Amino acid sequence: MQKYKPQPSTKFKPLTDIKAKKVVELQVGLRKGKNDQLTVSLPQPEAFADYDHVWLTDHETGIITDLQQQDYSFTVAHSDYDEQRLTLRIGGQRPIAASTDESSDYLIYSRQHHLIIKGLHLGDRISIFTVGGALIERCTATDADYRHPLRPAVYIVKIDSNEKRRSTVKKLEVN
Repeated sequence: MQKYKPQPSTKFKPLTDIKAKKVVELQVGLRKGKNDQLTVSLPQPEAFADYDHVWLTDHETGIITDLQQQDYSFTVAHSDYDEQRLTLRIGGQRPIAASTDESSDYLIYSRQHHLIIKGLHLGDRISIFTVGGALIERCTATDADYRHPLRPAVYIVKIDSNEKRRSTVKKLEVN
């Protein structure tokens, strides 16, 4: 039987740390194959019986899944190692992540200290505010994707659509 041995750069917390705290967050590294379907599940759910939730956040899609309730499956299309895509939160409340609003035309999420917006149209106006209302950035979309570096905090992102004459506002935690 091969045991997992974390590398020095891996942010791994031993099981004793997990039992000592109410909420623990772990980065989940994954090695991607080519066009592979991967499923994340709890191999021994009884080991997490003391916790109400085990949240898995996919920072690329913005999907949050409680692994106590169901497994999470997704497709990967690149061959590389990704240490930032998935986060596991053991215990606590549902994390804040990308928009899951079906009516929104945009995918808004954070990854590696960056705000990322996908699905923009030429001329859409992007505004980024602190939760206190201070304007951080205002710009006009020139491409379908937008990326802006931000310090870890909670922000309000507003997109004024040039085509549909409506606004989309999302609260986003950058971590």
